[in-house]
Amino acid sequence: MTIESSGTLGLNGTCTGGSSARNQIGAEIPVTAGTALCLNNSTLRTISGTSSGTAVSFSTFYGKSNRTSASYTFSANTANASLNVTSISGYSAGKTCVTITVNSGVYLYATSTSNAGLTLTGGTTGDVIKIVNNGYIMGQGGNGGGQGSGASTSGGPALSLGFNTTINNTNSSAYIGGGGGGGGWVTINGSGGGAGGGAGGTFCCSTSHGGTGGSIGASGTNGTAFTACCLYSGGGGGGRVFPGVGGAGGVRGVTATGGGRGGSAGGGGGGSSCATGGSGGSSSNAGSASSAGAGGGGWGAAGGSGSANPPASGGKAVALNGHTATFTSCCKVRVYGSIA
Repeated sequence: MTIESSGTLGLNGTCTGGSSARNQIGAEIPVTAGTALCLNNSTLRTISGTSSGTAVSFSTFYGKSNRTSASYTFSANTANASLNVTSISGYSAGKTCVTITVNSGVYLYATSTSNAGLTLTGGTTGDVIKIVNNGYIMGQGGNGGGQGSGASTSGGPALSLGFNTTINNTNSSAYIGGGGGGGGWVTINGSGGGAGGGAGGTFCCSTSHGGTGGSIGASGTNGTAFTACCLYSGGGGGGRVFPGVGGAGGVRGVTATGGGRGGSAGGGGGGSSCATGGSGGSSSNAGSASSAGAGGGGWGAAGGSGSANPPASGGKAVALNGHTATFTSCCKVRVYGSIA
């Protein structure tokens, strides 16, 4: 980070003349606020560009920095993207301003709930890490529950941090979303998969009637029904579209359309002879409960509740892992899921 080029400067973090760390000269070493410093400090002389024996004044620090710059750009769709910032060309431990850019239209997406769409590691005290997201960072959706597929599963995180990070998500087409949770298991029928490619749950002893999760930019497929004597049906698959629309629940009655509809966000739950399935969640909305099949959750949201097991939770938009995430300007508007 570069020191301000005008105005009041502080030496060791105690200045009250500005609103950010950019007016603190000591932050360029860096040192903790309140630590004693003098202008003759050798590192400070290097930053100011003055040699030993030359008078140092506060104004010599205007516009100076003790950090180098390094950058990395994601320019292609990447599954389970991972970046250690120390591997970026030009990185110097504790002295680097790192800018990570996701280009417009690029998908960084998880294919498992144990992975994030983008995982960042590395960084040392003194570094400044920034993400400029112009694309899509997606967590994997959880699977819908069902008697044939077991309990529903939770969605996974979109972004996982390994260091304090500033996130610029101000581009109007930029999104960050944790995977939606799968719908809860409801008696015999399958429930919807969560946004982010979660699979629809399957009914009874079947393993083939749930919808599949969508590929990037696509909706999940519909669940199907077994109508030989009574209606059993599978849930629809969750899609990978931001912000996305939830799939409709399968219709009530002994009909081939009883299967839950795939959604561009959460998938719809399967219908039964007695009830229509719950609809999948859109954007960051939870799936709907139903006495047939519950809907899958929208981005970062839980699935609908079921009678046989509870809905699964949505994935985090940002997994902090003990670090901090600071968003620039407005923009948590298109960030779906918790930041924790």
